[in-house]
Amino acid sequence: MNKFSNISIVIPTYNRSQYLNRSLDYWKNFDINLYVVDSSEIYSKPESNSVTYFHTPHLNFAEKIFYILEKITTPYVALCADDDFISKSGLLSSIDYLETHKDFSSAQGRMIGFYLNNDNSVEYYPTYISRMNFKVDHPDALSRIKRAMSEYMHIFYAVHRTESLKESFNVSKIFFYGRGWELNVSMIASLYGKHITLPCFYLARDNQTGSPLAPVFPMIENWMQDPNNQEEITKWRNAFSQSYDNHGDKKLSDGKIVFDEAIALYIGGDTVSPKNIHDLKKAVKSYAPIFLIKLLKNFKIYFRIGWYFMPPSSPDDYLKFREKFSSKKGYPWSDEDARNDWELMKKMIQVHNI
Repeated sequence: MNKFSNISIVIPTYNRSQYLNRSLDYWKNFDINLYVVDSSEIYSKPESNSVTYFHTPHLNFAEKIFYILEKITTPYVALCADDDFISKSGLLSSIDYLETHKDFSSAQGRMIGFYLNNDNSVEYYPTYISRMNFKVDHPDALSRIKRAMSEYMHIFYAVHRTESLKESFNVSKIFFYGRGWELNVSMIASLYGKHITLPCFYLARDNQTGSPLAPVFPMIENWMQDPNNQEEITKWRNAFSQSYDNHGDKKLSDGKIVFDEAIALYIGGDTVSPKNIHDLKKAVKSYAPIFLIKLLKNFKIYFRIGWYFMPPSSPDDYLKFREKFSSKKGYPWSDEDARNDWELMKKMIQVHNI
């Protein structure tokens, strides 16, 4: 039996054929349901028969993800950026966990960053290490949302139950704000169930390219204070509220208030309950400085445990950084499965030389 028959992988791409080709070269080693949703202006359908390809130049990111999710029938799905790699062992561990823990809606493992040098060698190191044990396991939806947003760790590329991710993008397609689409996945997933980060190697992220969306969208506190965005905020708030009313406990709180609390907690404040968009703007403005204070207060702690805002700058730094986590599970040096997964990824990186 194919162990990957219950999951689909969705690769969104836009004008990056070289990265898409590298990604497809990697995924051809898996017998897995693979979907490419490409919003490039130029039609560039891959030659591989193992890929279901959709050309969607008329759709934005959230719209095209929802478009493809409506066509997926497997119980699990994972998004994978065209320049990243999800490991075989990480997928299997996540699927196995969700199969046996029905109260969890998403699962992922630990992550690394990688960088291709000019001599075609590949440097790599653990990343997101301040959230390496991130878990959201409260019994009620309201508490899960608060936890997910107050100590935020993205679960955008986790293995999700398909119905949960589909609803996330059903909400996201209603408004236009890239950073909000990521946050919305965490908020909606928390309505459906719990989340866990497993001690397995899951994702390798290319730190050379970054996200093509990153320079386009402002930080959320700036976006929400902009008068031009109030209609989009209202759309998001109302759509999330409807999802909360369908899945959350109405006895605990109103969906719109939960949305306001979640955004304020993400920015860095304590729990607040603004009753309308005007109050939400005031809350964002008030609590943004608290986020900066927290960041400065904890900077030394983050640095001491090896939190890097930028990749290490030399081979020696990479080696030292890996040595700090040499005894930790969930990395290419941890076990045979993780090593084999990384060797395949590294081969793809070097062969394509990007």
